[in-house]
Amino acid sequence: MREHETTGKNTPEETIIDQYMTVAGALSNLFKEIAPRTVYHDWRHNGIGSCGIRTETSERGFDGSARKKILELRNQQKPNTDTRKCGFHIENKGCMFTNLRGPYCLEHIDAPWELKERFSIDGYQLSRDIRCILETILLTNKPEDNDNFTKDAVNAIEEMMRHVQKFPLAKEEEIQKWVNPSRFL
Repeated sequence: MREHETTGKNTPEETIIDQYMTVAGALSNLFKEIAPRTVYHDWRHNGIGSCGIRTETSERGFDGSARKKILELRNQQKPNTDTRKCGFHIENKGCMFTNLRGPYCLEHIDAPWELKERFSIDGYQLSRDIRCILETILLTNKPEDNDNFTKDAVNAIEEMMRHVQKFPLAKEEEIQKWVNPSRFL
């Protein structure tokens, strides 16, 4: 965590940002483990997938007192100008952020039913839980009260990641059936 230059303590906004970045980073790591073990990702069709949204849409959900500072941090990255996708999307790789990805983007799961099928994880509930966790962090008036909540959220995410890591990678043939179904007719 960063410390405020004059007082040696974080401002409330800095604490919120640190907590958000910690949880968003853990979620990004979870999704990096899920991706190669699942088949149904829209980005496999065109390199863009669900990131075919306006950059402003990726900012949805950044509410509360730290919104302005978070958006400033995000905009320090040079967004691309391809209007087919979010300005922070890198084709065939996804979001350029790990810990500043937007709440709307983090809670979106392309195929929530596949998580249930492959890992016994309710993808719809996971999406709701992600929204609740991020809103709790972003909308607080006393971010210091969320320190334990943030740690508990990260521990739960890491536990889910360890569970996912026990499963094999998706087979290339399964992926190709999704990417190019006409080849298999």
